[in-house]
Amino acid sequence: MCIFQNKLFYFSVWCILLYVICGYVFADTINMAVEAGKNEYSRSCELCHGVTGKGDGPYSSRLIIKPADLTTIARDNNGTVPITSIYRMIDGSDDVAFHGSRRMPIWGNRYHSESIFELGRDSAQTFVRGRIFELLLYLDTLQVP
Repeated sequence: MCIFQNKLFYFSVWCILLYVICGYVFADTINMAVEAGKNEYSRSCELCHGVTGKGDGPYSSRLIIKPADLTTIARDNNGTVPITSIYRMIDGSDDVAFHGSRRMPIWGNRYHSESIFELGRDSAQTFVRGRIFELLLYLDTLQVP
């Protein structure tokens, strides 16, 4: 019985250590993805949606339809960010009613054309998805209660 308890103890300690290590690795990966999303936001979205995402970027006054306030997406959708809808807006697979008839650029096309040269056709779509998901992770950090 003592041997079993000893093995159980070591197994438990090992599981706890593994859980902690994986948690740090996963948290670090998420943080890196959010940072990449922030960089993409600065590069592609900030001119219209503003630094804070409130739709007050330097180009916003020049647009016929004011850019959306990205900080209230969750609040306007019962506390959740509609990932699929926003993904499809960004990649261009959905028309965006509140942007009019496709006044928002189709970033998925730009991402795809950029990545084909770097990765080739087979890997480009996976890269595009990753880039959009990084942006979505960053948009999640902008949400206000």
